[in-house]
Amino acid sequence: MAPSMVSRRWFDWERAGLFFLFVLAAAIRGFFLFKYDNMPGIAETNIQWALRILSNPDLLRNFDGNTSMLYRYAIALVMYFWRDPIWAPKVLTSLFGALLVLPYYGTLKILFGRGVAFFSSLTLVFYTMHVLQSNVTCSHAVFYFFLFSAFYYFFSFGSAQGQKAALWVSALLFNVAALLRFESWIFIPVFFFLLWPKGKKTAFLFLGLSMVFPCLHLILNKMVQHEFLWTFVIPVRVCRWVIEYGGAGIANDQRLWAWAVVLWRQCGLGLVAGGGAGMAFAFLFRRGFELALFFLALFLELTFNTSLGRLLIDERYGISLALLLIPYAWFFVDRVLAFAGERRSLFFVLFFIFPAMTFWRTIQDSASLAAVQAFLIPPGVRETGLWLKKNVLPKETIIIGDDLFPVNLLLRSGISEARCMIEFPPIPMREAAFNSKGEIESYLSAHRPRYVVLASNSYLQKVLEFDLEQRQLVFGNTFLEVVFEQELTGFNMRYLIYRVSYEG
Repeated sequence: MAPSMVSRRWFDWERAGLFFLFVLAAAIRGFFLFKYDNMPGIAETNIQWALRILSNPDLLRNFDGNTSMLYRYAIALVMYFWRDPIWAPKVLTSLFGALLVLPYYGTLKILFGRGVAFFSSLTLVFYTMHVLQSNVTCSHAVFYFFLFSAFYYFFSFGSAQGQKAALWVSALLFNVAALLRFESWIFIPVFFFLLWPKGKKTAFLFLGLSMVFPCLHLILNKMVQHEFLWTFVIPVRVCRWVIEYGGAGIANDQRLWAWAVVLWRQCGLGLVAGGGAGMAFAFLFRRGFELALFFLALFLELTFNTSLGRLLIDERYGISLALLLIPYAWFFVDRVLAFAGERRSLFFVLFFIFPAMTFWRTIQDSASLAAVQAFLIPPGVRETGLWLKKNVLPKETIIIGDDLFPVNLLLRSGISEARCMIEFPPIPMREAAFNSKGEIESYLSAHRPRYVVLASNSYLQKVLEFDLEQRQLVFGNTFLEVVFEQELTGFNMRYLIYRVSYEG
């Protein structure tokens, strides 16, 4: 008996299973971490803001109304110790993506039990969109970790009366989540509703504590942007601009079932149908229905704003819905198998079949992503950025065009305001080309760049009217010499880097 008792103490099947899930999640995300680059857009913007924060961490100077500001400071902190604008933020984000399985499993175990928690977490491990989001420099993967950590401590309080410390920890973690993604703000009334039966004082106290950081955010909006609701005004204005200039058919879908379509594309019909049936079962059996309230609140909020043309359909937002939906699909399976009396045997089969099928879909989706990335980030950008990284010295100035992969180019070069001065073409230059060589010389003399980075046929090239066939150019006392040239695959264009020298 003694050896058996000792064995049970040092080995715990549940902890071993949870450790297995974490290692598997880390391995899959690590594979894609090395395989794919950041996508152009918000990822590069976050890194550029982080680099600005490193040069001047003043909050008021760096606040732009975006709820990802905390994430930008986090990756700035990581880059303070590891100054690599490509890998440092991606590794941080990927780590939180893998760590999500811990609070996710813990939350679902409280609400549904170990079986549903394990298989839902296993689904998360292979969930395509979350795998990909864990490997780009966006706040989503970090947000999910803090959101479900807040859920875990919130429901821990509900399952163990009197442990109010868990409730206050939940409020703190939710504050952090609220400073990472604005859609979490819609969950505040749901928390309040769920706490009301446990006491009005407790409900109002949690409400006040969970709104500390959101209120500070609104105050910063007023101080910097002169409008309390600036955070919510930004996406509305962007949405209207896209609809007006890009066409509603490009990125906007105002149908009431648009987000159901997003979920179907991401999760497949089986998870969506099973999740819906599982939610119905949850309300029927009064078991685990709490997450369904959060799902419905977010789904209705997204649908409402999209139907009014105030929010674009964005696959990223669908991940929040999917993470809340997945456990209900497994809860439905659990109830059906329990009714049929075949829970153990079929669960054993599903343990092998479902992850394999899900991972195959991940591979298929990643193949399409690779094609997109090859188009959006052609190899020439990487080579040009690497040359700049090796040759541009600290505090030197470069001029770079702002109409073709400029941010990706700067990130791959490691160049930022923290390292050297960057000059984008000023507004007056965009109105017309220079009329004389003297104007070009005056512009270059005023900014005194060490290098000019030019894309052939780009806007800056049309403004400067450089003769691209000449390896050396002379404008008065200013001399330019081509020191690097790189074709941009698939674009019939090339990058040219001119080294600038001055007489006198």
